Amino acid sequence: MEKQTARQLYETYGHLIFSRCRKILQDEERAKDGLQECMIRLIDQFPKFVSPDHVIPWILRVVKNYSLNELRKTKRFSNNEVLDRLPATSEREREFETGDTIRLVLACHNKDVQDAVYFTYIEELSQEEIREVTGQSPATIRRNLAKFKESLPNLRKRLGL
Repeated sequence: MEKQTARQLYETYGHLIFSRCRKILQDEERAKDGLQECMIRLIDQFPKFVSPDHVIPWILRVVKNYSLNELRKTKRFSNNEVLDRLPATSEREREFETGDTIRLVLACHNKDVQDAVYFTYIEELSQEEIREVTGQSPATIRRNLAKFKESLPNLRKRLGL
């Protein structure tokens, strides 16, 4: 991929990073710290990306891991409701099974539908945030979500769910 300056990376991905940190951490100041930390990692790793399609998923994973680690640090010293809602380790196996099923279901759709579903239901982004990430208009996002919902009964039958 072409080389980008730190400013260009910040202008392109800063809003996404900050909004995800704020959503998980539920604190403006801690989200700013998360933005700085995740931007440093992005600037360091960006030259290694082969395709722009890999950047957003990588960012979302890094932000989630950073934010959850911050919550865990806080958890040691106080009671945190967000961490209490996270699945327990004993549920890991079930999560992997669910993840495999979701991947199978999404594989039946084109990339635009997959993106709309993933960013809406998994990452819980608003339609405006999805538009910024994928370039899909809100109307297209709604159409893609409707296509996905319409396909579910047939997919359930095919997968035996």
